[in-house]
Amino acid sequence: MSKKKKNDPYVTRDECFQISGEIRRDISTIKKTLVGEDLRGGIVKDMQEIKSATGAIKTVVVPIVISVLSALITYGLLQFFGR
Repeated sequence: MSKKKKNDPYVTRDECFQISGEIRRDISTIKKTLVGEDLRGGIVKDMQEIKSATGAIKTVVVPIVISVLSALITYGLLQFFGR
């Protein structure tokens, strides 16, 4: 093959393979980061675990806080109007 000229607008086949190989490696790295090697891990799994943990907080802690606050408000109103 001939050498590439200085202002040649075309890409050689070897350059194309080199560039596409780099892109494929980058995409592979991103995929492994997102879903893991076995498609069951990575950031997606971490986000699901966080979502599950916050779901437990919403279903347990929030009702308790609402109950305590409503009891305190009721107590305060009864003290104020009970005089």
